[in-house]
Amino acid sequence: MKTSRIIWIISFVLVLSFALAGCGSPDSASPPEPEETVFVTVTDKTNLPEDMDAARFSDRVLFTFQIDNAGEQEIKGIQGFLSIQDLFGEEILSMDCDFTGDRIPAGGSITVTGMGMDINQFMDEHIKLYQEDYSDLQFEYTVNKVVVSDSSNPSEVGENPIPTSDEVLVEVTNKINLPEDWDAGRFSPRVEFQFQITNETDRDIKGIQGTLVIQDMFGVEIMSMGCDFTGQIIPAQDSIVVSDLGIDINQFMDDHIKLHAEVYENLIFEYLVTSIVYQ
Repeated sequence: MKTSRIIWIISFVLVLSFALAGCGSPDSASPPEPEETVFVTVTDKTNLPEDMDAARFSDRVLFTFQIDNAGEQEIKGIQGFLSIQDLFGEEILSMDCDFTGDRIPAGGSITVTGMGMDINQFMDEHIKLYQEDYSDLQFEYTVNKVVVSDSSNPSEVGENPIPTSDEVLVEVTNKINLPEDWDAGRFSPRVEFQFQITNETDRDIKGIQGTLVIQDMFGVEIMSMGCDFTGQIIPAQDSIVVSDLGIDINQFMDDHIKLHAEVYENLIFEYLVTSIVYQ
């Protein structure tokens, strides 16, 4: 009798264990992470020789990417890391590699061209990458972060601007790229911003001192700069629009090039007030 009871208890415990294993595992019902539904493949490599007439001052390598979105949400940005290896699996070099500016539909794919790197003739790994054929290279792309079009990330542009203080709110409402134009006295490309400044106090403001922080859509800072507003009164409980403030682009500085290349919708702006002068 006692033996039968023990056998029955053991059988009951085993059945209960299988039942819990089948329906109680948190992984079985959890949806896949966005990074697990995005696949980035390098499908070609193209060499462009130095061409001074085309403003290409060094050899350049361009890659063609195919990006597949197996998820259920449209993607507006991918942040990641590209590793390039030779035929034997030895890494030649690795680099940050982000995709912005093109929407990748849910369940769809896109082809991205024109992305690459300038070749430094004094760096062996650059020379090796330039000389190797595409068929003799291996590429591995690691996804770090994905931004979907309907993301609830509060830091996305257009979502609830961040108040800079109780007195004023400074918002960047547009970014404009101006090409080099010697006739207009513009000797390099330029980025200009349009600001809306709201005075939330009962006193007129004659000057604001602060810092403008610019980030990409992943929240990675591109640059920060001093940005002051003077010469125009901001009436109490009112707003003004300020244009023509910006930065000349230095083509030899990566942060300048990135700022120039990014569209306004893919940037995050935060203005930090350090001082206010009232009328």
